[in-house]
Order: sequence, then C-alpha cells, then structure tokens
Amino acid sequence: MLGLFTCVLGSFTGSAQDSLKVQQQKRNRVTFKPVDLQYQNLFYRDPMDYDGSYYGIGIEFERRMHAGSKWAYVLPLSVQKDFAPAFPSTAVMFYPGFRYYAIDRRVSYSVSFHVMAGHERVRDHFTEGDIMGDDKYYWRNVWAMGMVHNRISFAINKSFRVGAEFGIGLACIGFSQDFRKGAGGIKRESWTIGGGLSPVQNYGLVLSYDF
Repeated sequence: MLGLFTCVLGSFTGSAQDSLKVQQQKRNRVTFKPVDLQYQNLFYRDPMDYDGSYYGIGIEFERRMHAGSKWAYVLPLSVQKDFAPAFPSTAVMFYPGFRYYAIDRRVSYSVSFHVMAGHERVRDHFTEGDIMGDDKYYWRNVWAMGMVHNRISFAINKSFRVGAEFGIGLACIGFSQDFRKGAGGIKRESWTIGGGLSPVQNYGLVLSYDF
C-alpha cells in the first residue's frame, strides 16, 4: 500500500510540475485580436468633445529569437475606427517591437516595447456644419508613438492560447493635412508639422496559435 501511495503521489507531483512547464518550443506565433481598443487625444480642434476612442481589430506575428528564448520579435498591425459624431475616423497602426516573457508557462506574462507609426483619416463634420455647400471636409494625420504592452495569456493546449493585454504610451503628431472633396475634385492644403505628447491607453483580447 505504501508503495502504491508513493507511486500515485509521484505521478500527481509530476503532473503538477508538468503543468508549470513551457508547453512547447515552437518559435512562431500568430495572434488575432478580435477586440483592440485605444484611447488617445491627439487633436485639439473644436469642439473639445473629440476624445480619440478607437475600436478595431488587429493581427500580430511573433518569432522567438531562438528555441526556448524569453525574447521575441513582434510585428503587430491594427485597423481601428473612431465613431465620434463630429469627427469619425479610420486609423491604421503598425508597431514593431520586442517582447520579453517574464513568465513562460501554461500561464504566461510578457512585456513588450513598441515604436508605432500610424495614419488616420478624419471626417470633419464640424467644419461642414459651419460652411455652406456640398463639399466634404477631412484631415489626415501621420504620427509616431512609443508604447509598452503588458500581456497575460493561458494555454488551451500546446498550440492555442487566449489572453488579454493592456498598454500605455506617448503619441506625437508628426504631420497633418486638411483636404476637401467636392464637385471640383479634391483640394488639398499643405502638410503641417505638429508636436506635443499625448498619453495613450490600449486594451485588447488575444487568441494565439503557435507553430
């Protein structure tokens, strides 16, 4: 009986230890973000109720530096929309970076560091309401951003993981351009260079596949 008990206990202990180990040594990971939310206030135009709340989806490719490495290269891409009544917009953001796995087991925790480049086109209903005519007014922005992401994920099996992430950073408008569309075609203003730092927050849900 004592031998049987020892055998069962050893088996249970081994299983518990296995559950804490890294699930696999696969180097590549593709992550889909069905929910990718971002809040930032980059634009200081009246009315001041423009708050820069973006809702979208994203995809990310990740590759470990070598098998079993805690460091990885990451290449995320996100498409987001802002549904603000006065200034609806569409933004595309690309933010390559590096990820470090502080905990790399069934439950993993990682921190990633990104440099982001973004492009956004904003519809200016506020100006359209003040100017008579049928022209549609827009502006576009190209900006740079630095961001730090925190992610926690849980292994469903050896290939799939689910999780959530939260990021904070600082954004800076690099270039901005006003333009309008009408019967006479598209009329563009000159690009202007802007500055100033704006705080950014990012939230998301993630589904990852390792291969």
